[in-house]
Amino acid sequence: MKTAASAAIIMIALSGCSLERAETAEKAKRELVGTSSQALLACAGRPNEVIHDGDLQFWNYRTGGRDYDYLLARKPNEVERLLGTDTKRSCQATILIRNGIVQSVRYSGNTGGLATQYEACAQLVDRCVEN
Repeated sequence: MKTAASAAIIMIALSGCSLERAETAEKAKRELVGTSSQALLACAGRPNEVIHDGDLQFWNYRTGGRDYDYLLARKPNEVERLLGTDTKRSCQATILIRNGIVQSVRYSGNTGGLATQYEACAQLVDRCVEN
């Protein structure tokens, strides 16, 4: 009985963290637009890849996500799948820069669950947004 209660407490805590990270990533998509490339470099660090296309630059940041399965030591249930705590997450953030200014931020990859879309992307941009 104690094991089930402990697992439930862990699930609630993890889902709250996942939701917070997803909100941080969404906030960064809005707040980074208009930022200088120097400011982006200062908060996010060097990108994994830079692609040049005329006056455009595409800065790509990548990360592997977090894997929570080991905490539960069992197969994930439907709630865990919905919250996005059941599988390893990854993210690629592609940031479009024109004339030294961020124009857009897009995320791709296995970024989160239905309720936590983009949560794996937060660790790429969390130092770039105000909490």
